[in-house]
Amino acid sequence: MSVLAVLEHDRGTIASASLGVLTAARNLAVQMGTSLEAVTVGANADALATVAAQYGATVVHQAHHSALTDFGPEAWGESVAQVVRQISPSVVIGTGTERGHEILAQAAARLDLPAAMNCSEFDKDFNGSQPLKVVRTRWGGSLLEEAQLDASIKLVTLANHVVEPQEELATSPATISTIEVQLDESVA
Repeated sequence: MSVLAVLEHDRGTIASASLGVLTAARNLAVQMGTSLEAVTVGANADALATVAAQYGATVVHQAHHSALTDFGPEAWGESVAQVVRQISPSVVIGTGTERGHEILAQAAARLDLPAAMNCSEFDKDFNGSQPLKVVRTRWGGSLLEEAQLDASIKLVTLANHVVEPQEELATSPATISTIEVQLDESVA
């Protein structure tokens, strides 16, 4: 049981929204009494393991394939889905950006799991075994929707700018797990 943060990047440059995701994922992992792990897509993002560790990630899964040099929602979604199948986290959190929504939507379709997008709050009593209660930002923030995500693995995106990024005070290097993903030509 872990919380997995999906790190969005552009050719190895981390998206600022990913820092909020790392912070929110760490907070949720602490609440659940479990570990924070992260996933990067493409070898050009391997250096982001240092950033993930600064935010509390204990393991960084690096999804590798020769086709993962530029962003492609289908390839990234399939890569994330393969990592999720391998490690079975309780919760997967991605960014609330256009790319983040695309990645998690692709992963959710491939995993046959529901996803909750643009979440601004998570249940303060969530322990990993019950449905995850969330508050979703809808219609540009003019509507807040309370919802429950009931699935074996909860897939969510974090609404932008709702969590102030905060590095962890005491950090140690994250363990690196390189995963050679298999991509069909149609998504690569």
